[in-house]
Amino acid sequence: MKKLAFLASLVLIFVIPWENTVLLRGIGTLSRLVGLLTAGLWILAVVIEGNMRRPTLFHALVAAFVGWNALSLFWTVDPETTAEAVWTYGQLLILVFLIWDLYSTTPAIRAGLQAYVLGAYVALGSIMFSYLTDRAGTMLRYSIAGSNADTAGLLLALGMPIAWGLALVQTQRGSGGLLRWLNFAYLPIAFLGITLTATRAALITTVPAILFAVASLGRLSLGRRLFVAALTIAGVVALLPLVPATSVERLLTTGTEIQSGGLGGRGHIWRMGVQVYGEHPIIGVGSGAYKAAVGIGSVAHNTFLSVLVELGIVGFALFLAILAVVAILALKHPPWGVRFWWTLLGMWALAGSSMTWEGKKFTWVILTLAAASGAVEQGVRAVSSRRDTPMKKGASPESR
Repeated sequence: MKKLAFLASLVLIFVIPWENTVLLRGIGTLSRLVGLLTAGLWILAVVIEGNMRRPTLFHALVAAFVGWNALSLFWTVDPETTAEAVWTYGQLLILVFLIWDLYSTTPAIRAGLQAYVLGAYVALGSIMFSYLTDRAGTMLRYSIAGSNADTAGLLLALGMPIAWGLALVQTQRGSGGLLRWLNFAYLPIAFLGITLTATRAALITTVPAILFAVASLGRLSLGRRLFVAALTIAGVVALLPLVPATSVERLLTTGTEIQSGGLGGRGHIWRMGVQVYGEHPIIGVGSGAYKAAVGIGSVAHNTFLSVLVELGIVGFALFLAILAVVAILALKHPPWGVRFWWTLLGMWALAGSSMTWEGKKFTWVILTLAAASGAVEQGVRAVSSRRDTPMKKGASPESR
């Protein structure tokens, strides 16, 4: 039964990058339907088999964070929105336990990461379709159907270190076949998609991914390095002419926007948020209530500020603790694995600094997969340490 739940969870991760593209009457997004199905199968499997992977400090902190969101119902300035947010967080809590339980091995974790990359390809297809059919949004920006251009660009950027890391592992193991080349090809194609969205934050977010890819080229043979470099250059040269001049012009204003502090209008939104935080520093204004509290009709466009204003210093401390635990677990990997997970987590933090992502599925999938991967490595090290420990004099093998 858990195998069936695992397969359903792969479909869920696959759908997440383009979850708003398909809307089902009476249900909502396709990812909502797949998520409900996956959760149902997993809960049924746990009940039937009577076992679940043991939770850790990570889960205790996530549960406390969700609980604090729920408690904010007692003091929120926007009860209706907070109730909706609490319902969302309850579902995300189930998702965290589900991913943790089902992704308990390295192959399973890699399968989950691969599902995200394949889903990102679908998102790229949606952006290309918008471009080819001339369905541009505001300021001639192209996006995934049902999503704004900023979210689309950042979701594509997050797939870059994942695709590259998977391609390297598959090359070293002589596995992957078509998937390996899809992963290698993802970087230049995703870069095209990002330029079509004209998302400046996504352009900045790609920098760690590019540095990670360049730094890890040494893991390939010289011949493969040259081939990948030629493939990337050819892809960029072939695809760049497709980028509209308006997109290039907008991306070139990135430095100016940073220097001016305008950041696409975010500067004013953030200053208003800081002012509201000063009035409710301990417990915040209530989960999901940033827009109502600030009174300018906009969410925070910054995950960290959003959590701070909505949940106060208490909720913010819990959220930072979750991120700290995940980052520490990532240190359990060998050096290359540490670079991979820290690059991905760092990119999520960069992206989250311009988007309100604390209540999104992909945030908690990435954090939970990172925690699960670190826990697997920690277990491997513990087993290896026990094997390498010499038997004490007079001790039987059973007593070790």
